[in-house]
Amino acid sequence: MNKLLKLFLLFFVVNYTYTQNISPCATTEKYKEYISNHPDEIDEINARRAQLEIFTKNFRRNKNSRSGSSNYIIPVVFHILHDNGTENIGDQLVYDAIERLNIDFNKRNSDTVDVISEFQHLVANVGFEFRLARKDPNGNSTTGIVRYVD
Repeated sequence: MNKLLKLFLLFFVVNYTYTQNISPCATTEKYKEYISNHPDEIDEINARRAQLEIFTKNFRRNKNSRSGSSNYIIPVVFHILHDNGTENIGDQLVYDAIERLNIDFNKRNSDTVDVISEFQHLVANVGFEFRLARKDPNGNSTTGIVRYVD
């Protein structure tokens, strides 16, 4: 996975995790915390953030000019850390998680009418489709599910 996509997913995961608890987004705080712990990486991180901003602007511009309902495909890899116990979840849970992400991020969930009025204008189909990766960074076939025994 390229570095730009990793950075996007870092921000996405932090944002998604915190919004599930109806807490304010902690992206800025996590960014500042990371920078304070890794000051030698600030130039590279800022360059990646700039690339991400350019990518996002181009994506939005292109999405608005596209016809049809084509989505931007985001390959996902699940890394399952386990000790040969119940934490070694089955593939079906992973498939269900991908489906849940696609439902939530494409405004297909039945409870969108329950979103509080202050956030109703933010409910949207974002145009992403998450799929399990089929190729690893070296171009080899993969299922998108990688297991590690801890």
